[in-house]
Amino acid sequence: MSKSSPHASLQSRHQPSLTYREPDGVVIRGRLVDPAAPMREIENLHPGRTVGGSFFPGRGTYHAIDESALEALASLAIALAADIHFAATQPLRLTYEWQGRKHRYTPDIYIRRKRGPALVEVKELETLLRYEDLEKHAAKARQLCELHASLVFITDDVFSCGRFLEQNLLKLQTHLRLPPDDSSFSVISHVLRDQSLSIKDVMYAADVSFGEILRLLAHRRLACDWYAELTPRSGISLPGRPFSLFDSSEILNAGEFSDLLEELSLGRIPKDQRRLQLATAPRSVLKIRSRFGNIL
Repeated sequence: MSKSSPHASLQSRHQPSLTYREPDGVVIRGRLVDPAAPMREIENLHPGRTVGGSFFPGRGTYHAIDESALEALASLAIALAADIHFAATQPLRLTYEWQGRKHRYTPDIYIRRKRGPALVEVKELETLLRYEDLEKHAAKARQLCELHASLVFITDDVFSCGRFLEQNLLKLQTHLRLPPDDSSFSVISHVLRDQSLSIKDVMYAADVSFGEILRLLAHRRLACDWYAELTPRSGISLPGRPFSLFDSSEILNAGEFSDLLEELSLGRIPKDQRRLQLATAPRSVLKIRSRFGNIL
């Protein structure tokens, strides 16, 4: 008799009940609102941990805190996404009951888009989709619906599917911290109009530097192909003519296993056992590993 998959037994297990504490200033009248300060200071609570920091220019009230290279990259991608209006790390603490015990949960990132707020969990795919945690994530997603919010995921798989995406985001990191040059943008927009040109041609025609163009890309004034290597030979255009701005759909519930992540976000446990086994298999068994451990 074949051994049943551990994923298949989840539906028959005890379903957890979750009770969320509503922190002052974070949940008002049953809705999530933009946090003004982090719920926890990791560097004070855990002095031995290595943490990093960045900022969401024009989109947050305090510095972003990250505990891993993946979280730092996720924060950078969120800062560059055109459709995210507000972002904050360590935004609130939720208390829930799991198998008869109370647990605390602090989401990695809070974001607000036109469609409403969402809490972002940043994890390696292999860790996120472990069978023993699937029901826990699904239950959190169902509970957040009551706060008119959603739970979404950013995994290492996103940056594997886009061969040059990680490299391009990191290339714009420094330029995101500097203000864009309005006079340069005026000249470049006149050169581009409704067409795309190579960065090298724009540099020559508008008498601007490569750095000035990268700064305008970082501040969402110009657009490019985010999945092609960003070099002076790359094509750029004004947003939508024809290239599009980078947005959250490229990173949230994205990647090769986006269907499984979408199911979890809806509060449902994914049922495709083969896909779950592929997503959680040790990456070294399948293909060469990247520095995040994802499939190349």
